[in-house]
Amino acid sequence: CGGGEPLMPVEVEDVQKILHTLDMLDAANDPKNTLFGTAPKVLAQLAGNRTCRRNICVPARGIVSLNILVTTSMSPYLNHPDQKTRLAAIQAFAAIALASDAASRQALTGLLQDADPDV
Repeated sequence: CGGGEPLMPVEVEDVQKILHTLDMLDAANDPKNTLFGTAPKVLAQLAGNRTCRRNICVPARGIVSLNILVTTSMSPYLNHPDQKTRLAAIQAFAAIALASDAASRQALTGLLQDADPDV
């Protein structure tokens, strides 16, 4: 990733929308925030965003890989204590994670080996 232009064409609005959705995901776990408890819905929004599935570098925003940024942000939710949130995170992560990303593959493999019957 170098220069000031994304390595793949991407609309600035799409990147801003994803970053805003990641902020919403953080807010969804803050009991003092009005978005508290909406993490499954926010995770579904991320899963439905096709731009999240692309390995896009956005140097102007300091983003080396948009896909890795999103999957890294979702990782803590893969073991969330709330079952609905955990399952939504697993579904979203599986939909977005790139097969070429070793960390994502490792996380998904760990979930498959998990003894949790809900997974």
